[in-house]
This record gives sequence, C-alpha cells and structure tokens, in this order.
Amino acid sequence: MPKLPGFALAGALTATLLLAACDSSNAPPGPDPTSAPAARSGPDAKPGIAVSEARLVLPAVRGNPGAAYFTVSNTSDAAAVLKGIMIGGTENSDMHRTTGGGMSEVNDLSIAPGAAISFKPGGDHAMVFGIKEEVEPGSTGEMTLIFADGDKVSVPIVVEAPGGADHGDHN
Repeated sequence: MPKLPGFALAGALTATLLLAACDSSNAPPGPDPTSAPAARSGPDAKPGIAVSEARLVLPAVRGNPGAAYFTVSNTSDAAAVLKGIMIGGTENSDMHRTTGGGMSEVNDLSIAPGAAISFKPGGDHAMVFGIKEEVEPGSTGEMTLIFADGDKVSVPIVVEAPGGADHGDHN
C-alpha cells in the first residue's frame, strides 16, 4: 500500500466516515409517506379572502420605491381588516391612498363582507421600499397580506418594468 501524506489520509478517513453516515440502512425509519400529513397550528390562508391580479411595478430609478397593485375580495360573513403587506425581495411596504392629487399613508383597510378593494394607480396602493437587485421585470415573487386577527394570505406577485401595464392610468 503506498504511503499517503497525513492530510490525504485524514481526508480519506473523513470521506469514508461521511459515506458511512449517509448510509440509510443505519438510519431510523422516516415517516410513512402514506400516513396523514402533520397537523398545522394555523390556517394556510385567511378563510374567505381571495387575492388576484397582484403585480409589483419597479421604479424608473433603482433605489426609489416601487408600487404594488392587486385586488383583495372578502367572501366571508365578517369584515376583514388588512394591516400590512410584505413582498419577498424588498425591505418593507406601506399602504397608501391617493385622493385629490395627494397621497397619505393608511394604517389599515376594512374590507366589508362580500366586498372587494382594488389597489390600483390613482387610488389605494402599496409603496414598496428597498427593492433588491434580484427583483427583475418578468420574474414572480411572493406577496403576503397580513390581517388584524393575525391571519395571512400569500400569493404570487408578477414583477413589471417601470411604466408596466396600466401604471400611468390614474383614473
């Protein structure tokens, strides 16, 4: 057997130990894939809430805020109070309302039973801050709506270039 330098021998021993550790015959059995899924502590989505047409329009100048638009519908029997919006690949977002040529921050929005609210240019919208470089036009991210009762709804959000569809429409 040829002589190996100390570090080569140590590397060979380490590799052997790692391979032995990966041997599944010594591992305890995992969960039965045919068994029922584990119970979750919370809902997957807020009951009665649907979100559609979610899009993030990037700013014309990197570093400036972008804007998120979407429609949220409440088909439940109770009002839902939207408290916040999180969008992957960004630092934070604030809800705003444009009225009479001015814009103001909105802390929460109540959505009546059977009603829908559209976040659109010239009305309610989300200002999105700290957009990361990897957020590019044509990509899809995740947007999470947070409600006053702690429930959340996560949906895909399409990323559009500055001046994306309907971006300049303030009607």
